[in-house]
Amino acid sequence: MFTDFSELSRQYFTVSDIFVSKQFSKEKTSIDMCAEPRSTDALLLFTSGTAICYQENFEPCFVSQGTVMYMPKGSRYTWDILPAANGLQQRILFEFTLERLDITHCQTVKRAISTAATGEPLHLADHVVVASCNNTSAYQNLFEKLHSQFTNPNQQPLDIYLTIHEIFAMIGKEHKSEKRRVDFKTIEKGISYLETTERFDLQVSDLAKMCNVSLRYFEKLFKVYAGVTPKEYLDARRISLIKILLGKNELSLEQIAAELSFCDTGHLCRFFKQKTGLTPTQYKQI
Repeated sequence: MFTDFSELSRQYFTVSDIFVSKQFSKEKTSIDMCAEPRSTDALLLFTSGTAICYQENFEPCFVSQGTVMYMPKGSRYTWDILPAANGLQQRILFEFTLERLDITHCQTVKRAISTAATGEPLHLADHVVVASCNNTSAYQNLFEKLHSQFTNPNQQPLDIYLTIHEIFAMIGKEHKSEKRRVDFKTIEKGISYLETTERFDLQVSDLAKMCNVSLRYFEKLFKVYAGVTPKEYLDARRISLIKILLGKNELSLEQIAAELSFCDTGHLCRFFKQKTGLTPTQYKQI
């Protein structure tokens, strides 16, 4: 069963298969979860550094520092973990399984609540998505607290469950507020253009004019929609297309550069190395 993030506060559920760990990377790292998909749902907080998530049939997702990602059970994806500014990339992984509960109310004046497990898993999406890119410090405090509680030899189960429900409550409240407040129809033309265009030399200001809104408003609304800025979104799409064309091995670097709006192959190589940590030649060898 699927439920929206904004509906979390209206759901009764149990939490099981709880596992919390910290992950570190010093250099650019790739994590491939295509051959062995996720065995549980998970939230992944990027406490430092950035990354790009690639999924079949979906646009690449650029993840900025402080972002919380949701990864459902069975999802297949590849992470390109990029180095942090200070040289150390850190993430906190929180794995779990949610099971929906049926509720009944006593028919007496007390209206007492009873729950019963349905055995039905509860998921928040059918692929990897951004759970939050706001309230960074608050999420970091909660994830750090959960990790400390989970790894404590003298675990206090109630404290662990309280922190978990704090995390879910914050995500649910945030999405409920955004869903109520934001109407993306205002920038619908710009969103569609960014998701389909292969003109990577376009100016975001032109998209804002297309939607009859200011550049600042367009960028703010698009970040709520996608979790990243329009420029970051375009860069992620561009990297994805370069990888696809390199993998097909049908076009030269000069042809790829021309097709994807680079001024020359040197520009393409610098851009690709900056975003992935590899040169196009190194990527083809891998």
